[in-house]
Amino acid sequence: MSPGGLRGQLSKWRTIATTEGGFARSVALLSSGTAIALAISLLLSPAITRLYSPGLIGQLGLFTSFLTVAAVAVSLRYELGVIAAKDEADAARLVFLTVLFSIPMSLLLSGLLYLLIRFSMLGFGALPRYSPLLMFAALLLTGTFGALRFWEIAAARFGTISKAAVMQHTVRSLSQVIFGLVYSSSAGLLFGELLGRCGGLRAMFVESYPRVKPHVLRSTLQEFRKTLKDNRKFPLYSLPSELIDTAAANMFVPLLVLLYGTETGGYFALVQRIMAVPVYLVASNVADVFHSRFAQYARNQPEQCGWLFRRTGLTLAVMGAVPAAILMLFGKPLFVLVFGQRWLLAGVMAGLVAPWMLAQFVLNPLSRVVLVLHGQEFKLVYDFFKLGSVVALFWFAKHHGFTALQTVSWLSWVNVIGYGVYFLVLIYVMRNKIRPTTMTAEDASDANGWADPVATGRE
Repeated sequence: MSPGGLRGQLSKWRTIATTEGGFARSVALLSSGTAIALAISLLLSPAITRLYSPGLIGQLGLFTSFLTVAAVAVSLRYELGVIAAKDEADAARLVFLTVLFSIPMSLLLSGLLYLLIRFSMLGFGALPRYSPLLMFAALLLTGTFGALRFWEIAAARFGTISKAAVMQHTVRSLSQVIFGLVYSSSAGLLFGELLGRCGGLRAMFVESYPRVKPHVLRSTLQEFRKTLKDNRKFPLYSLPSELIDTAAANMFVPLLVLLYGTETGGYFALVQRIMAVPVYLVASNVADVFHSRFAQYARNQPEQCGWLFRRTGLTLAVMGAVPAAILMLFGKPLFVLVFGQRWLLAGVMAGLVAPWMLAQFVLNPLSRVVLVLHGQEFKLVYDFFKLGSVVALFWFAKHHGFTALQTVSWLSWVNVIGYGVYFLVLIYVMRNKIRPTTMTAEDASDANGWADPVATGRE
């Protein structure tokens, strides 16, 4: 393909979402896949909680906590550059490099898990000895899936991504149920998790391989080096920031297992799984829309940014307040009814962490402010604060003999306070990064074509 043809294809990638269905249709495709996938997981969760004990769910929580954090590092975040690649050939090289780096990194990270298990560190000694082998395969699959997912996003094939998400959750949950019916053990849960990582990968591979392979084979070593150099900021800056953020969000199960055992970790793992539903189903989609609109206002009508920030936050608070109140008042009987009598303590924990999850529900979409206004350095400082506060809490709980429920309650309120601090950080970023302008929306539209049609009254 000629350079002109590559540029034309890239242009097609970046405009297809608007010329063939539009932004709303793309969001709808992704949202529908997410909704179906989460619905499948929720529908099968009562069967899984009746087939597996809290201790076994705790082992799965340990495995997925490590996997979630390690997945950030497995490709050194080079996949993040695929969408913004200058042409299709550069994007193909990034996909190849992402998969290539995933091989040694998967080996290194699974070796780290082996050491954690071998020396019983951070509660990971509760995992079976074969877990590092499964982790190697899961990380390699995760790195490959991430590379192909961003390739599909760049090509605006959102339907394929949506189907892959549904397939992943379906394969994972169904295989865990089937294994549990045959023999209830941690092996069924862990192998089910691994099989889920395979789900949806084949469809994306079949679509992307014929386009990626020719570019990779024709690329020279010098071109690969240039691609690495052009995208060096991802491993240098994005990787450490995301590692800290992800570690802070996924260290709760390992630390609870360390202090109180796998059963307690299993209770909390189930609560996390259920609480993640509104975040993924509602807040993530609101975040995308807020991100787009806030960026428009920041360019053309900065005086409207504060209004949008307040309106979005208030709307999310109202939406999340009702389910949070229900969990606080009726979490225990609801969990017993849905998941079984032995999950009563999980229901108690759900009521305790409801304020924390409400704060997360509201603040996650609003956090896009730092991306639009380039305030990532403030986010990095907050990530360190959040990580340090959680570690300090568990140290305090251990040395003062807190019960598991006391620790979870304190953990909830520490995170609520943390999100309150983050809210103030976002306001500070807006006040210091947004510069009022005297340019009208009409003038802005004439100048760069980015004016908000809602604000200007034009379509």
